[in-house]
Amino acid sequence: GDDQAQYFLANLYFAGRGVAQDYAKALELYLKAAQQGHAGAQCQAGYCYEKGMGTEQDSAKAFELYLQSAEGGDETGCNNLGFMYEKGLGCEKNTEKAVEWYRKAAEKGMALAHKNLAIHLEGGTGCEKDEKAALEHYRKAQAAGTDCTAAIKRLTTDRRSNRIAYTIMLVFTLITAAVCSVQ
Repeated sequence: GDDQAQYFLANLYFAGRGVAQDYAKALELYLKAAQQGHAGAQCQAGYCYEKGMGTEQDSAKAFELYLQSAEGGDETGCNNLGFMYEKGLGCEKNTEKAVEWYRKAAEKGMALAHKNLAIHLEGGTGCEKDEKAALEHYRKAQAAGTDCTAAIKRLTTDRRSNRIAYTIMLVFTLITAAVCSVQ
């Protein structure tokens, strides 16, 4: 069958739009489309396995399907694969690989991936700590509709506080140097 048609019909069953909601039927159709290389269907089938929707929960199968989806270029597949690596679901925990996949999804413009990447950049988990880059990714996520208000406020307040403290220290150093040179 046509992978796009199978994917579309699977989405209807998954959401219960125009048909009775049926996760098992949705998964069956997602898998048919996934076998034909449909990256979105691979991602949705992975989600069904991750959450146990229409099937028994199976993190290893979810991981495998997310990997196929991510390698096929699906931004949600990239983000979800990052989550699996971050949490060690269906694979060994690997925050470096999590960051790698979050970065790939963020490069495709996914708001949630920008936020996930920013969290790692801010904390330095799985990558070098970079608060400036974290702030940039939080702002991109915020602009795309993912709430990052608290993180943006925290980072901008911290940066302002650091600049103020640096300025006070510089002034104190200059005054001390001036006083010492007068004596």
